[in-house]
Amino acid sequence: MIDDLLVRDKLTRLLCGVLGTCIMVAWVGGQGKAFGEIFEVFTGADPLPIIFLFSAIFIVYTVLGGVYSVVWTDLFQGILCVVFGILFYVFAFSKVDFSLTVLGERLTEVGREDLWSFAGTDGLSVLNQFLTGLVGVLVAQSYWQRCYACKNSRTARNGLLYSGIICVVMTMLTALVGLIIMTINQDLDAGSAMPWFMMYCTPPLIGAAIFVLILCAGMSSADSCLNSAAVLVVNDLIRPFAPKVKDQKLVWYAKVATVVIGVASSVCAIYASSIISLFSRAYSMAGAGIAPLLCIGFFWRERKEEGHVMGKRNSKVTHWGARVGIVVGAVVSQLSFLGSNATLIGIAAASVCIVVVSLLTRNVPVEPMFSDQGNLHPIRKSEDR
Repeated sequence: MIDDLLVRDKLTRLLCGVLGTCIMVAWVGGQGKAFGEIFEVFTGADPLPIIFLFSAIFIVYTVLGGVYSVVWTDLFQGILCVVFGILFYVFAFSKVDFSLTVLGERLTEVGREDLWSFAGTDGLSVLNQFLTGLVGVLVAQSYWQRCYACKNSRTARNGLLYSGIICVVMTMLTALVGLIIMTINQDLDAGSAMPWFMMYCTPPLIGAAIFVLILCAGMSSADSCLNSAAVLVVNDLIRPFAPKVKDQKLVWYAKVATVVIGVASSVCAIYASSIISLFSRAYSMAGAGIAPLLCIGFFWRERKEEGHVMGKRNSKVTHWGARVGIVVGAVVSQLSFLGSNATLIGIAAASVCIVVVSLLTRNVPVEPMFSDQGNLHPIRKSEDR
C-alpha cells in the first residue's frame, strides 16, 4: 500500500518488508518460547527441544496448508479461544469472588498494593509503551492482510473493530488474572505464573481447557504470522527486483521463506530474555520506522483536493525521505542509552527526517521501477507528477 499510494520505490518497499517481517519473526518466536516455558513447568523438560518441536510443527503446518487453511483454522481456533477463554476467566475471578475490591484488598495484604495504584507511575514511560504497541500493530502485515482479503470495506472495518474489542478486553482480563495469581503465590516469575496456576489451582477439566486454549491461540498466531512473513518476503523482497518470475516460482519461494523464517524465529526464542522483550524490540523497530511514513504520507498529499486511489500516487514524501526516515526510526528506537523513551524519540526523529529530506529532494529523479506485473512505471520529478 505504501508503495502503491505514497512512494513507489523498490528500496523503500524492501525496507518496509524487512521491518514488517521482524514483527512476524517475533510473534512466531514468542509462541515457541511460550510453549517451551509451559512444558517446562508441567513436565520439568528442557524448553529448548520443545521450542524446536513446536517451531517445526508451525513450519510444516503452514507450508502444507498455505493461507487457505490458515484462514479456516484461525476461525475455528478463534472460536475455541473465546469459549475456553470465558471459561478460564470465570474460574480465575472466582478466586476473588468476582470483585475488584477484593482483589485490591488481597494485593495490599501481600504487600503489592503498588500494583493496584497509579501512584508513582512514569507517565512518559507509559506513553512510550503504549505507542510501541500502537505503531507495532499499525504496521503488522497480518492485520492488513485480513483487511485486503475482505469482500468490502465495511466487512474489514467491522472485523477489525470487533476483534480489536475482544483483544483489548481479554488482554485486560489476563493482566487481572496475573494479579490474582500474585495474591496466591508471590514467588513466581512472569513466565511461570500462568502454567503454575493451571497446574496447581485449577481442576483437571479446567486445566485441560486452558491448555487447549493456549495451544489454539499459539498455533493460530504462529501460522498466521509465518504466512504473513512469507508473503512479505515474496512481495517486497523478491517481486520488485524480479518482476517476470512466474507465480509457481513465487509459491516455491514462499515455502522456502516459511522454513527460513521459522528457523530464525526459533533462534530468537532461544536467545530472547522474555516474550515481552522480544515483541517490544520488533514492535519498536518496525513501528518507529514504518508508522511515521504511513501517517505522514497519507496526510501530506501532493494534490490536496484528491483522495487516495489505488494505482495513483499522491504524496509529497520522496523516495529519499522515505528511505532515510525508515532507517533513522528503526535505528534510533533500538538505542539503549535513550532508555524507555527510545520508541517515542525514534518516531519523532523519523517524522522530522521524512519531512526535511523530502523537502530537500523534491527535484531528485527516481530510477524507473517495475510494477508487480512487470510493466515499467517511471517515477518522474515532483513537478511532473
